[in-house]
Amino acid sequence: MTTKSSKIEKKLILLISEINDTDPSSLNPSMSMSEAQLDSLDAVNLLFEIEDEYDISIDDSDEINERMNLGTISELALRIEEEIEKSAESVGCPS
Repeated sequence: MTTKSSKIEKKLILLISEINDTDPSSLNPSMSMSEAQLDSLDAVNLLFEIEDEYDISIDDSDEINERMNLGTISELALRIEEEIEKSAESVGCPS
């Protein structure tokens, strides 16, 4: 895991805790989205928050839906990091 992923994980935990009104200390990167008590509407809200926070667009909704349902917070952080890097490459900026 990179430092960037670790920072993203921390931000995801804060976003999730705000969305489902839980204590951030009750969440950890190895939790699945269902263990973090996100329902499908919460997952959509999280996706919008992620796109706004990181100024990215996650086009592959099937993949992100799979990660929301089955993936962990850590796996989602890696996906976000990949999207940030793609976005930076598309505008010619080093990541």
